[in-house]
Amino acid sequence: MITTEKKYMNGDIVKSVLMLKDGTAFKQNIDVVEWNEIECSFMLSKNVRHFHEDLILEVIGNIYENSELLKEE
Repeated sequence: MITTEKKYMNGDIVKSVLMLKDGTAFKQNIDVVEWNEIECSFMLSKNVRHFHEDLILEVIGNIYENSELLKEE
């Protein structure tokens, strides 16, 4: 689950896994962390999603050094 101890940066590429209440992985995406001026918060670029407790995130790179990770979709 996401904790406030982890720092995410604008441009981070993350693997996001949405977990169901029973602990089953429901959906997995590759997303980019982006600052959203309207919401004044970091959000995931795909479907403009907020971070929430049912998401598990793993930073796998960033858009500046690992843009090839986004082409795999």
